[in-house]
Amino acid sequence: MQRIFPRSEVEIDPSTIGVSFVDILFALAVGQVFAPVADWAQHPLTSSLPAANWLQLGVALVITITSWIGYHASANRAQFKITFFNVEFFKLVRNTVGPPGESSTGLPDGASAPSRGWDAPAPEG
Repeated sequence: MQRIFPRSEVEIDPSTIGVSFVDILFALAVGQVFAPVADWAQHPLTSSLPAANWLQLGVALVITITSWIGYHASANRAQFKITFFNVEFFKLVRNTVGPPGESSTGLPDGASAPSRGWDAPAPEG
């Protein structure tokens, strides 16, 4: 049976063996886990780290590391070369910057969306 829309063959990127942008993001997360520990290590007498904080930092570290392992073991991870300047990137820029005279929220410059917080009255009708 012939497919109506034939699959396009993608080129497998051999450079996925090294460090990717996602690996750098995981490294930043681990660095943020160790930031309070570094402050405590430099000034152990003046900055205390209670047991609850140690527990939270430990849990955050375990979750981050196991997520990194899961990401690299995932069968759904992209095996093709991802380029930076692609159609989706330009859509993001267009949606973020928007046309002149209009903010990224779609409202005119200087305008703000109406508040729907606890102090706002319920809409009529």
